[in-house]
Amino acid sequence: YFANNNCTEGLKYIEDINLQLALNHSILETGNTALDAIINTKKAVAESKGIAFHTNIQIPEKIPISPTDICIIWGNILDNAIEACERLPKANREIRLSIIWEKDSIICKIVNPNPNTDNPMLKTTKKDKEHHGIGLDSVQKTLSKYHGVSRIQQTKEEFIFSFIILIN
Repeated sequence: YFANNNCTEGLKYIEDINLQLALNHSILETGNTALDAIINTKKAVAESKGIAFHTNIQIPEKIPISPTDICIIWGNILDNAIEACERLPKANREIRLSIIWEKDSIICKIVNPNPNTDNPMLKTTKKDKEHHGIGLDSVQKTLSKYHGVSRIQQTKEEFIFSFIILIN
């Protein structure tokens, strides 16, 4: 919002995040400040919208990804999962996030129900296409900085975004 000189919406977004964090009683602590901030924020937003948010995170405190890139990667992916869940009945809303450190690799998998199987090219369905629909491209570009490889799988039931970043 701020990059597009939309200060009103940017401030509203920050206020919404602060409200959601104030309501959230279950704080996730991985030891990585940037990852904790983005996941706790998105978890609070999801839960405020009636979305179950499950995590399995086992990573070291220090990972060789910049805080900005952590926010780009996980922020965009979790925003997409939240928005997908919002298009479903509350009983079907769920996000499962797994981040594992294994043999000098970060392995991540985000799973949410698939509300729209008629969009295989993953184009934005929002009216303001100029300011939306760039999230996955940003994630892919950021992952490539770290020689990361991603995979998208869609079934009638689930949308799965997974990636691996090999360290060294």
